[in-house]
Amino acid sequence: MKKILTLYILLCCSIFNLYADDVKIFTPKEIKLGEKFSILFEIPEYNKEKIYISTENITGSDFGYLSQTQKKNRVELYLIPFNIGISTFPEVSINIIDKSGIKTIKSYPVPLDIKPLFNLKETDTPKDIASVFDFLLWFKILIVILIIISIYFIIKYLMKKKRITTENIEYHKDTRTPYQRANDRIERLGSSNILDSGNIKGYYIALSNILRRYLDEEFQINALEMTTSDIIKRVKEVTTKIDILIKMRELLDTCDLVKFARYIPEKQKALKDRELLKEIVNMLYEMINEKRKKDEEERARLEEKNREKL
Repeated sequence: MKKILTLYILLCCSIFNLYADDVKIFTPKEIKLGEKFSILFEIPEYNKEKIYISTENITGSDFGYLSQTQKKNRVELYLIPFNIGISTFPEVSINIIDKSGIKTIKSYPVPLDIKPLFNLKETDTPKDIASVFDFLLWFKILIVILIIISIYFIIKYLMKKKRITTENIEYHKDTRTPYQRANDRIERLGSSNILDSGNIKGYYIALSNILRRYLDEEFQINALEMTTSDIIKRVKEVTTKIDILIKMRELLDTCDLVKFARYIPEKQKALKDRELLKEIVNMLYEMINEKRKKDEEERARLEEKNREKL
């Protein structure tokens, strides 16, 4: 290998003699793959001209052009090598610019020995890159497995938390009767500062909703989705007591007027309407209790009659 390299350099030197009188080239002792290096061009005849080296022949060679600097009759060309081994730096055109014009001379091609970036000892052997890829593959598989396990435990935790929350909800289930809930809502409305803050509309909407929810919970009348007229029609199916129907109609009509900004009652009127709501709820509760009592008495009578037959 060394003999071939020597013959190659001697052959190139025989060509270099054609250019030796025009330009001198200095190269570094050692060049490594991918590391920046420079080649120095010296022009023998120099009269303070500007010198510029054309990079046309460097394009497509084993070297990448970086920059060039001129200092008197010397131009330093900065390059970066792309290949390992013997690479020939091509001849380049050196343009000498003065007042009379541009003079161009050619440099000679230069063989350069490019060393590896990392020197391997004779006992060293290159490592199989396949083993690196195998490691990366298994590493990715491990990451995927860990992600799947993490997702599993997160889902399990969320399901357990949801189950505990559901159990708590069931444990704290509202055991109050519809009548008790309605009265509690009326009391909360009375203890709030909604009237003092001037929110008359919100106050009357709350009155209407309390009555509607009580009808829904106690009599299964979907009053929250009904108009006042529809509510009265449905309540007539439950009771025929005129006083309940009149009071209910009066309260719901007032709530509708306030809701649609057609009427703004005084605070005393608002307080009386809350008492009216309480009265209506009590009347409905008494009415349903009477009905339940009659139903129980009738059931007891029928049971007694059946026993007599036996």
